[in-house]
Amino acid sequence: MPDTLPGADGRWPDPRRLLPAVRRRYLASHEGLAALFDHLDRHGPARAPAPRRAAEIARCGSATLKRRFRLLGAGTPARFVKRWRLRCARRLLRNPFLAVKQVAHRCGLPNPSAFSRDFQAEFGVSPTEYRRRRLASRDAADRPRAALQRV
Repeated sequence: MPDTLPGADGRWPDPRRLLPAVRRRYLASHEGLAALFDHLDRHGPARAPAPRRAAEIARCGSATLKRRFRLLGAGTPARFVKRWRLRCARRLLRNPFLAVKQVAHRCGLPNPSAFSRDFQAEFGVSPTEYRRRRLASRDAADRPRAALQRV
């Protein structure tokens, strides 16, 4: 497995988790869409296919793929992939040893300034601020245990 996979289990967040549960059943009923989501899950966000290739994987035309994504409540395929990449980046930002630029690149977002802008639009906070808050809350959670160990 490549070293770019985050998480203790060595896997990216499942792209299907962005969909409401009722929509996941709809996804399972379409073999082409299921094949596309399996492809996304298998290859990760940095290697997500371009829209035309995504339509080929889903065994349908580009317009049909867009229509099916709208039925899923996921917007367009491109918007869905961007949201998934941002959620994968949010997960990688928990690692304090990766620079924000590295996180963006590993998630298929090569332009760090566009990544920061998109991240802030999606989550309401910059990637650096998200990491700072996340690490601060983790440190605060560790303090009581450390105090107990000293006693």
